Amino acid sequence: SKAGDTFNFALLHHDAEEGVLPALPADVHDLLMPHIALRRAGPGCKVDFWKRLAPDFVAGYDYLWSMDDDIRTDFFDWDFYRYHLLAYNPLVSQPSVVGWAPKRRSSDWNFVRATHSSNTSWVTRKIEAMTPVISTKIWPAIFSRAWSVNASNCFAIEGIISNIANEAKALGCFETPLLVVNTPMRHADCRSMNKGSHCFRGYVVEDCFGMSEKEADLLAQALGGECAAAKDPKAWKGKCV
Repeated sequence: SKAGDTFNFALLHHDAEEGVLPALPADVHDLLMPHIALRRAGPGCKVDFWKRLAPDFVAGYDYLWSMDDDIRTDFFDWDFYRYHLLAYNPLVSQPSVVGWAPKRRSSDWNFVRATHSSNTSWVTRKIEAMTPVISTKIWPAIFSRAWSVNASNCFAIEGIISNIANEAKALGCFETPLLVVNTPMRHADCRSMNKGSHCFRGYVVEDCFGMSEKEADLLAQALGGECAAAKDPKAWKGKCV
């Protein structure tokens, strides 16, 4: 980063034996070790891993950036992305996505696919769990929800991330709560978490429920200091996610 930003990593080796950390290539080891904040080995799905990122653990960071293991940064420009974070202050954002090769699968959602237009970014109402960049301000509420849903798929958490941001806009707290920045990540589409695990691609209807009292309190604490409309937990409680 030209601005000298610091990135630390939580490496979650879902294809490794439980508790047995795989060896990293020597060059990768030397480069990453000073920046590895957490490593965990063993089967699991995205939500299983997110549940290990306790609010106290992420509190010292501005953003939590979650990436699938088949995402690469070949075409990504952090400084370009950083400019948009500073200019628009989104609660949630993500890079656009391209496939591994022309006409290969990028994202199932056309509104996060990279475009050839002159638009450097665009506002959306949803993000994809493949590579979201989440303000740590709202992570405590997301973390709380992670412990209340079926961890075998990520769609309920994907939904609450987007809907917290949309509700913040509805309250008048953020003008651009959800942003896609057109500096793409490259998607290899390995689907490795579906191999030999209990993870599945499907929505669990029981995981769709309104904001709990605890989640509402956490959001009021997180955003109430910078937006009066968000300060009362009643503004959040019961909102459908």
